[in-house]
Amino acid sequence: MTMLTMTKIIVTDLKRSEAFYRAVCGLDQVERLSGEGFEEVIMRSSAAPGGAVLILFADGTSPPPGEAVLVFETPDVDAFAARVIAAGGTVVHAPQTAEAMGLRFAMFKDCEGHMLEALARLQG
Repeated sequence: MTMLTMTKIIVTDLKRSEAFYRAVCGLDQVERLSGEGFEEVIMRSSAAPGGAVLILFADGTSPPPGEAVLVFETPDVDAFAARVIAAGGTVVHAPQTAEAMGLRFAMFKDCEGHMLEALARLQG
């Protein structure tokens, strides 16, 4: 089953945005990730299981600030990618495995250009 698990907010100043969501919403950083062309801060409230991610893209492939990335957890990222393509979307970053994070993920644009991410948690 595929389910919407979080929303990523595109920002231009990661430090400032993290401070804002901490002060206004009471969110705390639970993880910081970085890779080629991006840096993310995952924030959650201690009162709720859901979360938000603030993301700064440095490679020029990101949508403008104000756009969000809808993140879907799915058991099969490659099958998700095939469904995106069949439905008129495009692949932005092909499926890849990040062993250190325990994830397989990929980035897409839907049929209108909105960003989607699919992720699957690695077993074992």
